Amino acid sequence: MKQAKASEAAAVTCTTQLPLELPLQDSSTHDDAASSSSVQENQPAPPVQANRCFTCKRHVGLTGFKCKCGNQFCSLHRYHDRHNCPFDYRAAARDAIARANPVIKADKVDKI
Repeated sequence: MKQAKASEAAAVTCTTQLPLELPLQDSSTHDDAASSSSVQENQPAPPVQANRCFTCKRHVGLTGFKCKCGNQFCSLHRYHDRHNCPFDYRAAARDAIARANPVIKADKVDKI
């Protein structure tokens, strides 16, 4: 009985030694991840959006107006007709009305 317990203990120690080798493989993949992150560090940061009017390049500060076309404008060029806005306001309004007012069709009435 004592010999059987000793062999079980030896088997347990053998299985506990195997997982100790696995972290060695993980460290090599960690080096690959570190090298890929160093490649990303070499890329330049995206430019910070300036607070300037898209049309006249005037500094707008906190009073800049965002248009639906996605650009920022000063108080003179904030309206769509002043900066030749490419956004289609008519199509947007048509879609909004179509979504707000679904088509309602009555059932056909049988004649008597």
